[in-house]
Amino acid sequence: MSERRAGPRLKTLITTEVVTPAREVEEEETFPATCLDLGVTGMVFTFSRPLRPGSTVIATLGLPDGNISAYAKVLRCETTRRTGKWKIAVQFDLLFEDDRQRIAAYVEAESRRRLD
Repeated sequence: MSERRAGPRLKTLITTEVVTPAREVEEEETFPATCLDLGVTGMVFTFSRPLRPGSTVIATLGLPDGNISAYAKVLRCETTRRTGKWKIAVQFDLLFEDDRQRIAAYVEAESRRRLD
């Protein structure tokens, strides 16, 4: 079975905060991150430390119409060319339907805007 994304995606740079569970670090902490790729089923973000595939994080996206928070499962963790940065792919596990619709609307509107 493929882990690859379903649905439209948007390459972007959205300010994001990620809460890592206590079992991943010494204690639960919030860290800054940058969302690079966003869709209704998940996202890819850069992060300052590796995260274990299968672990769960809480990601808060700063969209123009307000923040969205979602529980997400880590699918992949890869090193980047930048020293000290990791590229993390997550799938949203718990996301309210209205937040899913807000993400879909943002991805569609921003994609359309970029074509103009």
